[in-house]
Amino acid sequence: MAAKTAEPIPAQDERGAVLAAFARALRRETHILQNQPDLLWQQLYNRLQWEEEPGRADLARKLARERSPGSAPWFHLRSRLPESEAFIRTLRHGSPVFGCAVSADGTFVVSAARDETLKIWDTATGRERITLVRHHDPVYGCAVSPDGSFVVSAGSDGTLKVWDTATGRERITFSRHRGPVYACAVSPDGSYIVSASADGTLKLWGPDDGLESATLVGHRGPVFACAVSPDGSCIVSASADGTLKLWDPDTGLEQATLVGHRGPVGSCALGPDGRLVVSGSADGTLKTWDVNAGSERATLVGHRGKVGCCAITPDGSLVISAGEDETVRFWDTATGIERVTLGRHGHQVGGCAVSPDGSFAVFAGANGTLKLWDLEKEAEGAPPAGHLGGVGGCAISSDGNTVVTAGGDRALRLWDLWTGIERDALVGHRDAVFWCAISPDGSFIVSASADRTLKIWNSVTGSERATLTGHLDAVLWCAINPHGSFVVSASADQTLKLWDLERAKELATFVGHNGPVWSCAISPDASFIVSAGQDETLKLWDPNGCELRTLEGHTDRVRGCAISPDGCFIVSASETLKLWDPASGREIRTLRGHDTGVTACAVSPDGNFIASSGGDDGALKLWEARTGEERATLPLGARLVCLAFHPWLPFLACGDIGGGVHRIDLAGIEYGPLVVTAVDRGAGLCFRCPVCLEELPALDCWLGAVVDCPGPDCGGRMRVNPFVARKWLRPLPRRAFWRRH
Repeated sequence: MAAKTAEPIPAQDERGAVLAAFARALRRETHILQNQPDLLWQQLYNRLQWEEEPGRADLARKLARERSPGSAPWFHLRSRLPESEAFIRTLRHGSPVFGCAVSADGTFVVSAARDETLKIWDTATGRERITLVRHHDPVYGCAVSPDGSFVVSAGSDGTLKVWDTATGRERITFSRHRGPVYACAVSPDGSYIVSASADGTLKLWGPDDGLESATLVGHRGPVFACAVSPDGSCIVSASADGTLKLWDPDTGLEQATLVGHRGPVGSCALGPDGRLVVSGSADGTLKTWDVNAGSERATLVGHRGKVGCCAITPDGSLVISAGEDETVRFWDTATGIERVTLGRHGHQVGGCAVSPDGSFAVFAGANGTLKLWDLEKEAEGAPPAGHLGGVGGCAISSDGNTVVTAGGDRALRLWDLWTGIERDALVGHRDAVFWCAISPDGSFIVSASADRTLKIWNSVTGSERATLTGHLDAVLWCAINPHGSFVVSASADQTLKLWDLERAKELATFVGHNGPVWSCAISPDASFIVSAGQDETLKLWDPNGCELRTLEGHTDRVRGCAISPDGCFIVSASETLKLWDPASGREIRTLRGHDTGVTACAVSPDGNFIASSGGDDGALKLWEARTGEERATLPLGARLVCLAFHPWLPFLACGDIGGGVHRIDLAGIEYGPLVVTAVDRGAGLCFRCPVCLEELPALDCWLGAVVDCPGPDCGGRMRVNPFVARKWLRPLPRRAFWRRH
């Protein structure tokens, strides 16, 4: 029987498919391209490369031009974006968004944010219609009237405000609460407004006259959320006291108290028939409740961390939730079983709402964005590959084929760099793993954990070789010296420790920081160590723990640090990036470009480029080290917390706080000679070619010179440092140390 062949796609249908793909990509990137139109090619290609066959040939031709010598640098994603096909678009408020609401006709969305404003957005186009400005503190919640004529907002300034939707004019202000107002809702007939406050009460208000009609008293802590049943006969409230309460709006009397959560209850919603309540709690669970019986139906378990928001679809079939773990989850209302996870929002989610027709949901994020999801495509969602908790650290093996990541799920995971497939998981820590480092020869891995230990792992077998104990608090970072003989650890106990890896023994403790030590790095010749602290400083140490110098200039905690492969500069990540001269302690320059603080930094293997990741802006940036010029930027949307350069290729691996692992090609970047350091192993000097991994004898005349690897078919070009890394260094006199550097 003859094999069936695929029928060719008619030209008209192919053009339509291509146009639809471009329209979809543009819609999802509009929030970025409005402010950064120069990123058009990068952003569109990183989406369109995953589309089906139509248009791939055109993309390939354009890609060849964009990767040709002399083209502008850009970030080429080698891993899919952590989102499902149900994602529609992103709306950028510009400040952490605490609450959102959808109009009854679904034509507009309202967002409430920390910047003291509300914004009204057109659902179809994603454009901002109007900004509402009159609050004097962050706005925590919002609601829309049934006819869409007014919006209500709940503010940290203790007030509620009613706004005219068409004009943006403030109609009236309610100010009888004795604390911040966290949430508000409008009755289905628009006859009353209910507010929930930190003063432990709810209040009912007339929307036209502003008169308070009732105060609902009974909670023993702040009230975080409230909702009204579809017929207006019942109000539900959620409180820090761990309970929900049901109230009669006509009498103001408490009807029932729902008890079962083991932590504060931050969100609640009522089903379309008014008989079902869903709640989300800081205990990491959701619960469904029977209103008539006042009893718990089911507990929904799956989120990691507190649940920030919940909602019920208009047909009552689904519960939707999101929270601290940055995932959007759908649950079957009848069974309580999780149906699907729709990727990652990119940041912690604090509010959500469903359109009245059930066609879409909107989620409000701490990164200043709202994301819209198509609920009709929810079945197509799938959890992206990654950790089941945030990625704390990452490293790439010396052979360039494996990425190791450290996660909040207590595991180290090994990934194939080129396919993104997980190869192995190393499990043994009893708490989150914050950082990892790979030995220069790739034979072992060191991990640092919140359980106060470091562990040494065999990278081939995955077996645990040793556990290093001695820190009195979480171990936040670790770094291995170029010889692979010792490791330095940085801890929340305000110290660093030096460990002998061969004997698994503590050698020295470095004391001097006034607060947790977030990061550390070892110089190429292992003659000095740099540390970054909560106390806004960097410190330089000799290997015996003697403090050599303190670098001051940052105005926030220093989260990361790295040393160039030639030891000529240090880069630090804080509110900005700074470059420092280690010999003089002088600040060389400040690199500004991230909208918020910088979470991580790394230096390329040729020493010519610096990569950095931003906090709330979710951006990855590439800088030229010599000039401080920003060469490329990638708005990933996910909050990146770690990154690592490939040992010889222009390639990066990154991890985000939601557990995602990203693999990124630095297109348009050509490295200079790779910087290597000769090692004295006692039988003469040698160094390893980063490309072919061949260990080569180092002639004295090669120190400080540029050499080509003599290996066949290698082509590696190296700049050999003029100094040598020895297995152990005796402490240098201070004068000799600085003369050397």
